[in-house]
Amino acid sequence: MEHEKKVYQKNNTGYYLLLTFIAFNTVYTIFRLRDMTVDYNIGLFIIVTIVLSLISFLATIKIRSYSLLWSYLSGCIGIFQIVRFFLMDNKFQGNLNIFLSVMLVISAVCAVAGGIISMIKTKQRTSFIQHNHINKEYMHS
Repeated sequence: MEHEKKVYQKNNTGYYLLLTFIAFNTVYTIFRLRDMTVDYNIGLFIIVTIVLSLISFLATIKIRSYSLLWSYLSGCIGIFQIVRFFLMDNKFQGNLNIFLSVMLVISAVCAVAGGIISMIKTKQRTSFIQHNHINKEYMHS
């Protein structure tokens, strides 16, 4: 019975994990921008953040509908956040930088977990559909 539910239910676990990623990334961005000096790096930071936010939102919507490609992309987004963490200056100096480091790590964990969970659920759902010869025209996902 549990597998039959997966055919019609949305992937809410991956969806909410990626929404959490977006929320933590937004908080990180707001506080990071307050602390940055105005130069070309701030422009690059803003462009990267906008692109990351748009891709994350698209991934959130697609993952809810069991898209395997976007599940992989979500994991890549989390890995990108980890790279951003290691590139961050003074990550352990001062309360604000420690707070920003925690925000970045939490957002990365949410993105990677959302991607992995979505990959597993998508593969299980696809296997169930193929094994039981369910016609995709009758599904509402």
